Amino acid sequence: MGFLNHSTNNIVIDAVLTNKGREAIASTSGLSITKFALADDEVDYTIIKKYGRIVGKEKIEKNTPIFEASTSADLGLKYFLNDGDAQALGQQLQTFSLSLSRTNSVTGTTVTYSTNSQDGTTTFSIVITPGGTSTTLQQITLDSNYEYSYNTTFLSLQASTFTIEPAAKSLTQYHNSAGNLVLPITVKNGNGFEQTIFVTITFA
Repeated sequence: MGFLNHSTNNIVIDAVLTNKGREAIASTSGLSITKFALADDEVDYTIIKKYGRIVGKEKIEKNTPIFEASTSADLGLKYFLNDGDAQALGQQLQTFSLSLSRTNSVTGTTVTYSTNSQDGTTTFSIVITPGGTSTTLQQITLDSNYEYSYNTTFLSLQASTFTIEPAAKSLTQYHNSAGNLVLPITVKNGNGFEQTIFVTITFA
């Protein structure tokens, strides 16, 4: 089922049967529609985050293409609107915050790098703390698959643990005036919400 683009104020709905629906009609029991679901797969809610709630809402209403009805049950609906059921696939923004794991070589967002573990570390981890559901922006909340963006010249990532590459110490042209290296690491979850943490690498 999908909405047709219409020049009047009327809302025109295009409803087609999926293959499963056709099978139901062909069966002896027939097809009996008892409920329906709504979804907003085509809506990009990051527009609200970029332009604000008022302007963003207007841009979504004017510029969002409307999907046509699909006969494939697997492709028809992916992101269902939520009626309050926490288990439903709703459109809610799952926020999170970032911090570094607390060890003797981590102070806030500063990591002391040294191959001697008594003085520093060659690795560190980012702690992702999921937050609540934002009321200022609605977005898809499905799984929490996180993507990381970082400078691969200085860092490598495996199993949520970053390893500081030797280049972090040797490429001094990238150090700041204090002799430290500041690296942004951006984390993005499955619904498009992202946060950036700036990690300062000092050298023991």
